[in-house]
Amino acid sequence: MWAGNDFLVATVSSTERVDWLSGPRREWYLMIGLDLTKGKAWRPMLTGIPDVMNVAAGRAVAAMRDGQPLVVVPVYSFKSNMGVLSLVEIKPGRAGGTLTSIGTPDTVDIIIGPDGRPAAREDYGQRTGEWRLML
Repeated sequence: MWAGNDFLVATVSSTERVDWLSGPRREWYLMIGLDLTKGKAWRPMLTGIPDVMNVAAGRAVAAMRDGQPLVVVPVYSFKSNMGVLSLVEIKPGRAGGTLTSIGTPDTVDIIIGPDGRPAAREDYGQRTGEWRLML
C-alpha cells in the first residue's frame, strides 16, 4: 500500500494465539515501511508506541490529512491490563506512531474515514448480546 508518493507499506500476516493473551487464535499483521526518499531498508512501523502491541489487529488504511499522508492502523492497546481495539496514526518516514482513538472492552471494529479519523465504532456486549453502532 502506498502512503503518499514516497512511502510504501507492506503487511505480513499470521494466524496465531498469543500465549499471554486470553482468547482464540487471531490474525495478526506485521507492518513494515520503506521510505523511498531516504533509500533505507524496510523498517517495522509499530515499535516504541506506549501501551500498544507491535502488531496490527487489522488492515491499515492510507489517508491524507491537511495535504500530508498518514497510515492509520487498528491495534490493541493495553490500559489497566485489558486489551481494547484502538487506532494508531503513523506519519510516513517517522519512527513510531500516536495512539489516537481507544475503544472499549466491547469494541469489535472501528471504521476509518477518508481523512484517517474514526467514522464509526461497532461494539458488541457479550453479556447482553447487544450490538451498538456509534456514528
